[in-house]
Amino acid sequence: DYLIGSENEGLTPAPAAGQTIIIHQKELHVCRHCNKDIPEDELVVRQLSKTQRFGRSSRRVSLGEAYYHKACLEEVERQAAEEEAKKKAVRARRAKKLSFGWGIAGGIVALGACLGIFLGAVPTMPIYLSIILSVVIGYSVFAGIYCIIAGSYIADLFAAVSGWSIHFPGLIFTWNLEGFAWLIGMKILFAILGFLFGIFVIALAVFLSAALGAISFPFVLIHNIHTNYQDTLIN
Repeated sequence: DYLIGSENEGLTPAPAAGQTIIIHQKELHVCRHCNKDIPEDELVVRQLSKTQRFGRSSRRVSLGEAYYHKACLEEVERQAAEEEAKKKAVRARRAKKLSFGWGIAGGIVALGACLGIFLGAVPTMPIYLSIILSVVIGYSVFAGIYCIIAGSYIADLFAAVSGWSIHFPGLIFTWNLEGFAWLIGMKILFAILGFLFGIFVIALAVFLSAALGAISFPFVLIHNIHTNYQDTLIN
């Protein structure tokens, strides 16, 4: 530093060079909902994340943080809850329509087919017995289809039984015309047997589902009413 002036003037200090004034302020955050600054006493930090699937597994991935006023976050959560309730109501209505719709359609087809068979192909059977058996079978088919679509244990049973398969042994043949003819014949036979076995297991799965569904339908229906169809297969 140095002094400037003259003999007739008072001495004054020279101005300081490169002087910097630093003002410290608290960091302000902007509300994600209303886009306004958030006072410190109203700040709420919300962790954002989403679910990512990797093949058959999934994990939560962090998306950072979001800042809200307390009131704004409450409003956001209220709107999200209302939206989720609306989605659940839509899924529930769809589940009811499909489970009852497909069940009733299957039951009517089974009822008509059984009436035609019992009244036409088995004329010696009393009419009242034909009607009773047809109604029981129609109800059982309806109940089985309903319980499958509703996601009860009968759905797992149907999938397990209908997924049964048969494994045929390997074939040893001679490298000549007769050996190749025998190989082709056995392949055709195995294909026919596999097709018939597939029909058998599907018929068995339908029979077991219908039989168990006739008993389980009231309990599955009560469960679906209490849970508002939240765990049906079509959700």
